[in-house]
Parts: sequence; C-alpha cells; structure tokens
Amino acid sequence: MKIEKCKITKINKLSLNIVSLVFESIYLSKNLCPGQFINIKIDHNSPNLLRRPFSVSNVDGKEVYILFNIVGKGTFSLSEKKVGDEIEILGSLGNGFKYDNAYKKHVIVAGGIGVAPFLFLFNALSKMKKSIDLYFGFRTKNDIIDFGISNINIATEDGSFGYKGNVNDLLFSKMSDYNANNTKIYACGPNVMLKNLSDRISSLSYEVEVSIESYMACGIGLCQGCPVESKIEDGKYLLVCKDGPCFNIKEIRL
Repeated sequence: MKIEKCKITKINKLSLNIVSLVFESIYLSKNLCPGQFINIKIDHNSPNLLRRPFSVSNVDGKEVYILFNIVGKGTFSLSEKKVGDEIEILGSLGNGFKYDNAYKKHVIVAGGIGVAPFLFLFNALSKMKKSIDLYFGFRTKNDIIDFGISNINIATEDGSFGYKGNVNDLLFSKMSDYNANNTKIYACGPNVMLKNLSDRISSLSYEVEVSIESYMACGIGLCQGCPVESKIEDGKYLLVCKDGPCFNIKEIRL
C-alpha cells in the first residue's frame, strides 16, 4: 500500500450519472486484486479533506479503471476532471474476492453500480477458463452497464429490458441450473439487495461472497468508522475497509 499521484488517461460519462475514469499506475496495476478498492483524494484545495473509496473496476496493462455514480460534491468534482489531471491515490486497500479452482461454476450477481468490481473479477476468472454466469439488475434499460460482455442475464425493475423485476428474483428463477457443491456466487449492490439475497439463500448451502459498501474515513482501519456486525461472534464488529469489503455472506449481519 502506498500513496501516489496518478495521471488520468480517460474519463467518460456512460449515462447521466455514471462515470468511467481511468488512470495510470504501474504499482497498482501490479498489486491490485479483484474486489479490492482505492481511496482517492479528489481535490487538494477542497474543504472535503477525506479521501473517497472506489471499487476497482478493471486493470488493463498499467491502467486502472474505476466506475462511479455521481451522488454528491466529491463525486461531482471527480467527474469534472480532465485527461491529464492528477489525482492522489491510496491503495491497494482491503481484501478482495477469494477465487480458486475449488469451484467449476462461478455466478456473479450485481445491482446498479454494484457492477463496478465485476469486470476485473470476470476477466480473472476467464483467464482461469472458468464457467461464468452473470446476473445484472438495473432500474431501466437506460441504466444498463454490460462492459461489452455478451450473454449477461439482465433484469430491469420497469421491464424495459430483459427480465421484469429485481436481480435476485431473476437469479432464483434460474437456481435449479446450479449445484451448490460446485458453484460459488459473488454479489455486490445496495445493502437491501444483499440482505434480501442473504435471507433467501441462508437455507441453501451455496458459498456466497459479497462486496459491501460503507462510509469510510481512513480506509485502513484506524478510525473504526465502517463497522459491520459479525454473525460468528456475538457483539463483535468487523471493519469493511480492513476485514472486507469482501465477506462470506454467512459471516456478517446485513
């Protein structure tokens, strides 16, 4: 982990509020794993002094990709950056997804901007010649982000594209296609989506790993500002930035 100033190489609006930003970092491109995150100091002159956490969407050569939703002053300011501008990055941070040869089938489930960490994971699993199914959920067809990957199962809440309903309903409509003994599920999205997934899959024996979001001040576990309750030990809290952001779904209380 280190702090470095990185130059923006690409920045594009994918929709009204979704932005893809790419910067160069030889160090991060060599050290990041799918599911990890970085903290960005957006503006040295801004009163918003705290860095902001962002999932890493992909790594390609020496370029690092992030995908974010414009939700406040910080992300709006970041969206206004130009190619050639420098941003200060702290990374790599957190624990990424655990993926290996133990499972034949890998199922990726994402809601909205929860798609952000999954191109990186998809590419890593593809290099391992793994069988991968993807389920993405959005509000409308105008919100769809598919990274150019074919054969994604897509749900829209208004039915304007693909399955009408939420992504968990779409997933469970296809669960008979999977065997818990050889299938691992990865999920990211709003907490309400992840809690619904946790409740519905708790009686099944699938291995499920979730990437969760939280407000983070330091990103390295010093401030204790991003707790999540443990299911394993009563009264114990884990830290999203240090112990996560990727957790076994059976180990945390959403």
